[in-house]
Order: sequence, then C-alpha cells, then structure tokens
Amino acid sequence: MRPISCLLLSASAIAIALANSASGQCVQGGLGGSFPAPGAVTGTWDFALPTGPLTSSLSVVVPPGATVLNSVKLNGLTHTWSGDVHVVLQDPSGGMHNILVRSDATSSTGGGCASPIGGNYEIFDPLTGSACAGNPAMGCPGGAVNPGSFVQEFSTWTSGSAGVSNTPLESIPISSGMWNLFIYDWYPLADNGTLNDWELCFGSPSTPPPTGGGPTNVCVSGGSGGSFPAAGAVEGVWPTQMPTGELIAPLAVTVPVGSTKIMGVKINGFTHTWGGDAQIVLQSPSGQFYNVFQDQNGVFGGGCGDDFAGDYTFVDAVLGLDECGNPADPFVCGNTTVPTGALLQHYGTWPTGTNGIDNIDLQSIPIASGTWNLIFYDWYLVVDNGTISSWELCFDGAPGAVVYCTAKVNSQGCTPTIGAVGAASASASSGFLVKGSNVLNNKNGLLFYGVNGRSALPFQGGILCVKSQIRRTPSVNSGGNPPPNDCSGVFSIDMNAFAQGLLGGTPLPALSVVGTVVDSQFWGRDPGFPPPNNTTLSDALEYTVGP
Repeated sequence: MRPISCLLLSASAIAIALANSASGQCVQGGLGGSFPAPGAVTGTWDFALPTGPLTSSLSVVVPPGATVLNSVKLNGLTHTWSGDVHVVLQDPSGGMHNILVRSDATSSTGGGCASPIGGNYEIFDPLTGSACAGNPAMGCPGGAVNPGSFVQEFSTWTSGSAGVSNTPLESIPISSGMWNLFIYDWYPLADNGTLNDWELCFGSPSTPPPTGGGPTNVCVSGGSGGSFPAAGAVEGVWPTQMPTGELIAPLAVTVPVGSTKIMGVKINGFTHTWGGDAQIVLQSPSGQFYNVFQDQNGVFGGGCGDDFAGDYTFVDAVLGLDECGNPADPFVCGNTTVPTGALLQHYGTWPTGTNGIDNIDLQSIPIASGTWNLIFYDWYLVVDNGTISSWELCFDGAPGAVVYCTAKVNSQGCTPTIGAVGAASASASSGFLVKGSNVLNNKNGLLFYGVNGRSALPFQGGILCVKSQIRRTPSVNSGGNPPPNDCSGVFSIDMNAFAQGLLGGTPLPALSVVGTVVDSQFWGRDPGFPPPNNTTLSDALEYTVGP
C-alpha cells in the first residue's frame, strides 16, 4: 500500500455544492448492501469489469417539470481503499454510465488512492464543478475523503469500454422506469465496502459557477503526439548521458500579437505509469533546451511512482498560476495518480546546464516564432512507458481578448478550449485565428458570434455564452487523428478573412468596424451524446476589433 498526496476542500466550495444539491427533486429507495460478493474475480482494466458488484434497482417516476438528472446520492458509502471503487448507473433504456471511477489501471493489483471513504456523498455533473468554485473533484487526501458533494470522476476509463460511457450526469437521457446502480471493486482480495442506500435527484439544467481570476492565455495548439520510448532505446546515465528513443513532438509557433512571455506548456492526454521516469524538455527555435519536468534524480528504476493520466499544464516554477489566479500546485510525489490541471515546473536535483538542458523558469525563456519541440525522455526503459495526444504552448494574452464562460465536457471527458492568435482588424484580410482546441477529431463545427454581449444560458447540455442575436460562421472541420474518437481535433477560423467575406457566408458588417466588441464560442458535433445534446460547446472569447 502506498502513501498519498493531499487535497484540501474549501468550506466555500462545499457550501456552494450543498446549495446546488438542495435544488433537486430526489427519488429515494435504492437499497444498499456490501461489495464485492464472495468469490468475486477482479477485472482487466479497462475492458473487462470485475465480477460480484453490488447491484441495486430503483423504480423511478421522473418528477413533474424535471428535464435532467442533476445528481446521484450515495448514502452511507464506505470503503477502506477508495481507489478500488467504481460506481456505474444504468438508465431504463439500458445505457451504462460512469458515476464515480476511483479505480485506475493499477487498482487490479491493489494500487490507486488509499484514502478511505465513509459517509454520504453526492455526485454532480462536471458542469457544476470548477477549480475555482462549485463541487470539487474528490481527490486523494492524506486521510479519509470527507463526506460531501463532488463532481463525477472518470479516471482513465476509455468511454464506451465494457459498454460503460463517460456521460456527464445532466446528459444522461432520463425517463420513468427501472434504474440500476452497480458498485464494482477492482481489488476484491481486501478492502471491501458497503452502501446504506441511494437516490436520484432530478431538476433543471445547472448553471455552473464562473471561473475567474486566472491569467488570460493564448495557446498555440497543434503539437504532435506519440509514445515513448521508441523500440531499441538505450538506457542513459543520469545526468551526463541522456537515454535514447525519446519522443520529439514539434509545434509550429507564430507568437501571438502582443505576447511577451510563455505562461505554460499544456500537454493533452499525457500518460506514464511511473512519472519519475519521464523527463520533459522544451526546445526553442534557437535550439536551446529547458527543463519542464524532471524527477528521476539519478535513482535508476526508482524515483516517483505516481502515474500521469490526463491533461496537464506546466507553468512557471515561481510565478505560475492556475485558472483561478491562485499559485499552481508543486509536484508532490504521493504514489498515486498525479492530479490533472496546473503544475509548477519541477527540476528535481538536475544540475542546470547539463547536456545543454537549463533549469530556467518559463516566463524567463526568450520567445520567438518558429518550430518549438517538446521532448520526452524515459529513464527506465524496461517498463512504465508513456504517451501524449498533443501539446500546446501558451503565452500571455493578446490585448483586447478575454476568455470567459464554461465549456461543456465532451463525450471523451475532455474540455474544449477557445483561444486566438493574432489581432482582430477592421482592414486586414487575414491574421486573426480563433481556435478551439481539445475537441473531437474529424467533426464539423462552426463559430457562434454576436455583438450584443455575453450570455450564460443552458443549451444542449452545456452553456450558451453568446447573447442573441447569434450569427454563425461557415462550417469547419476539426481534423486530427483518424478514428476512433479522441480529443486531437482543432477548430480554426480566420475571423479577419471571414469579416472581409473571403470565407463565404454573410458576415455582420460590424466585424469590420473599429471598436466592435465581439463574443464568440465554438459549436460542433459530438455523436457520443444522445440528441439533442450531441454537440460540443467551447468556452467563449470576447475580442475588440482594431484598425
């Protein structure tokens, strides 16, 4: 069993979460029990579920006026090793949906989060969660996970595996009939659990609390992905001789107009089953190398055993902020999965300058247009390899552009983001790219835009961020990897070219008037959700048209 890192829940976040839970109309009566059943057999992550789950049915008549499932209450849920717990809800049509996936790829061998759970837990749609306010993620504290309200967790589960989808709660189709709850245990040999009873709470779509306070970043997307190390790689000698077989992921960068410094390196879909083996190095167009992450520290086969699994943004080692404007978390080794989100650069004990790799904080790295490379080394080639889906280089925000509102988490569990490169101009025929990153690959979409201000209204399972009258650009395709669906897609449209009528459609004349304030949001197809919510919605960009 392994020690854990700590995550503290603020009293304000819990208070907001409890206020949200009070608005639901709850159907009670789901019976509890213990799990797993005697003789249960562990599964194979993540395509064969364990046997012997707790199985409970609840006959539901959807309350009058309710249009969505807001939350699931798990009353008296206990387990002495929460990393083993996996809660699945089945709707009356037979669809299976992940509610709480505390397990991960290591849980079948007794790994994962060791924090016990015990009490009443209410699980909400990710739309009600935010790093700044609302219902937090459950996390993996050093002690027990306190009872309270939390957002759904999907861990590293591939949506659709074993017939179970990562569906946000408020996107699960609702109907009267028999609903079923299953609680699986990924390590049935020890650390078993119980449930007193459970409830389903229905109501109206939630309006998530706004994010706020964080820096406005303009991220250049399109950095390639891949796996590492390559076949035939040779071990290194720390720190004087780097291992071979590294992944070199290039990104063509045009520094956004008005940007002065690098704010972060965003790595999408980063996985590594022993994080201490991975060293991440950023190479500038001039050929200089800079450490982004290093924790191997000369311990061959040792170092930190935490797993990377998800989207991470490494920010300046001293000045780095998260999306809320708070100091980002340092990397802390706790032998569990590294929490996703913003992390400070981490140099470990690397002697700066060795092999030409400097320990220089991101905001002090000289910026330039050209090809930047993100390089991933592996210091233990025998096992524990890694992958990334894509990466982005983020700069301080261009003048006049502000990102606001809350994106809809897509069917693959990714959060689409909007950004811009260049400057909006009333006279230029190109040079202002509005981009939507982290979207489904090879899907059609378009940009909603308007000149009447911001909005925050429930819409197709997400939030409509642009006030009427809303206009639309011509359709664009996200491109990205070939099937199956992942989050490698990027929507991109040059709004200067569109404003000049060069891309088709009928643009508002106001787009070519100096001083016009434009609000915009990407919309796209997402077949992983049932109609009418089978769409993507990014967060929103507000910009001012210049000369």
